[in-house]
Amino acid sequence: MLWVVLQRLISRCGFSDTLFPPVPDAKGCIRAEDNDFYRPQAYDADGNPLSSVPKHDNMLFLQLIIQGMKLQPCSPSFKFDARTAILQADEILTGGENSCRI
Repeated sequence: MLWVVLQRLISRCGFSDTLFPPVPDAKGCIRAEDNDFYRPQAYDADGNPLSSVPKHDNMLFLQLIIQGMKLQPCSPSFKFDARTAILQADEILTGGENSCRI
């Protein structure tokens, strides 16, 4: 199932050859000209920065899986608990834009 989800995501926004994002400067900022890894920074209604979202979907896939692992209960059932946690991670990170692909 995860392989199919990965292929669906990659077909939409492509594949990144690098696993490593650009290194932020001393202030924690990434220069726009150095950033081919993350989407433009988004902010909530109060002006606080939201989590960085990778541009390429193979990296987004990895981020969703790791975040989903953090959200799932102990001893999850792969069929429901893990899937629900990945969908919840997508909702938190991208507002649910990939729920149909997942």
